[in-house]
Amino acid sequence: MISSFKKIQDQQWRKQFIRYWLLDPFWGGLDYLCCYLFRLLPLNIPCKIGAVLGPLAASWRFQKANQRAENNLKILKPELSAEQRRALLHKMWQNIGQTMSEYSIADLLWQDGRVEVKNSHYVKECQAKGLPIIFVTAHFANWEVIGGACKENNIPLLSLYQPQNNRFVTQIAQVSRARIGLKTVA
Repeated sequence: MISSFKKIQDQQWRKQFIRYWLLDPFWGGLDYLCCYLFRLLPLNIPCKIGAVLGPLAASWRFQKANQRAENNLKILKPELSAEQRRALLHKMWQNIGQTMSEYSIADLLWQDGRVEVKNSHYVKECQAKGLPIIFVTAHFANWEVIGGACKENNIPLLSLYQPQNNRFVTQIAQVSRARIGLKTVA
């Protein structure tokens, strides 16, 4: 009994060791490379590349998440055929790829005028009165692009976030958020 418990502990330790010292640095290095190369490209190119890389990442890097999404889709949308579910998942991973590729250029999107702000007069009224401002955003895409507007209007930002499972990806997100003047609290 003790030997089987020890064997399980050894397997878990090995798995964690491999992930921490081999897989996370590998994927993190690849993410860093993409992130900084994307900043050198014209702004519409990283999103297009992300749309291609997202579905590839689902097949290689995020197999468990992709399988979980597929299982959930079977439950939520039983009327869809397998082909329709695959098409929907493909679109989801394209969106995720685009969103991730935009992390590196969120500040540049604002600077280039690609972000539109509507109803900013509400924020300006609160600012003029010295009232605190709370933004509530849904995570449909990159909510970080709001940072450009806040930075330009001297609105300090503080954000709560959950660190990613890969410490390198968390660092990329923190650097991207810092570029737009966002302070983060984990």
